[in-house]
Amino acid sequence: MQSHVVPRKPIAACPYAVVLREIPGDYFHQCTDPVALPFETAIRLNPAYVDARYNLGLVHMMKSEFEAAAREFHAAVQLNPRNAKLHYRLGSALAETGDRDGGIAEMLTALDLAPGSSETHYSLARLLLQKGDRAAAAEHFEAQARLEETRRSAKIGRAQTVFHIGEGLKAMAADDQKQAAHEFRLAVRSDPTSPEAHNHLGVALAKMGDTDGAIAEFRKAAQLEPQNAAAHNNLGGILAGRGSLESAIEQFEEAIRLRANFAEAHYNLGLLLLGKGDRARGIAELKRAHELDPLLKTPEK
Repeated sequence: MQSHVVPRKPIAACPYAVVLREIPGDYFHQCTDPVALPFETAIRLNPAYVDARYNLGLVHMMKSEFEAAAREFHAAVQLNPRNAKLHYRLGSALAETGDRDGGIAEMLTALDLAPGSSETHYSLARLLLQKGDRAAAAEHFEAQARLEETRRSAKIGRAQTVFHIGEGLKAMAADDQKQAAHEFRLAVRSDPTSPEAHNHLGVALAKMGDTDGAIAEFRKAAQLEPQNAAAHNNLGGILAGRGSLESAIEQFEEAIRLRANFAEAHYNLGLLLLGKGDRARGIAELKRAHELDPLLKTPEK
């Protein structure tokens, strides 16, 4: 008996040229956007994959599929409700679907979680303006403007700080410590949170003999950036000169912990250990310093 074969219908051309056919026991085809495919696959494998849902939502937004985008962003928000970015994206998608009030609510939640987002303030202001709430819209436009101005001022401040540090280093190279200290003070004034400016000012003050001022600047640099090995090394040098050997050793050891190949810190630590009578460890530190920087010679005795 001849078997009956049902002829298959030809598969329609897929506009994205991606065909899925892997369903056990059956065949099927489905046209899928190649941009969306990795995220859809990730979600099938792990429905709680927040990043995949977020990125799939962005793909839907780019294709103006706002309801689909809102579904993905909503699922992502349910999985991670403390993420301001997710609430912002959900608000944007809801607004595009016509749910302006829902969009506003999500934007407000996003600002509760991240009040420093100028983008969210701006988008919320536009939604409020569309709703007719001009007073509330004005508040958020003003908040957005203040944030942008703060960012611009910070950029200018950073540029000024870098300029003054450069001028200070030029003055130090010319052995004009007074001018160097002046430039570094201007750098600190431009950006009081710059550990580099405080550290360089400390070096200039130390060269001028102002050890109290130098210690204050090195401590400030280390406070602002605990990983600043140079500040710890410089502070150790001033403390050693004052006779605070144990405190100085602590600073050199911290500098080495932060930067294992810091030749100068190894050298300084070695000299102090020798002075304390810890010859074996002192020699070891000095040898390590010489390995790292051959210009740092081990003392003869």
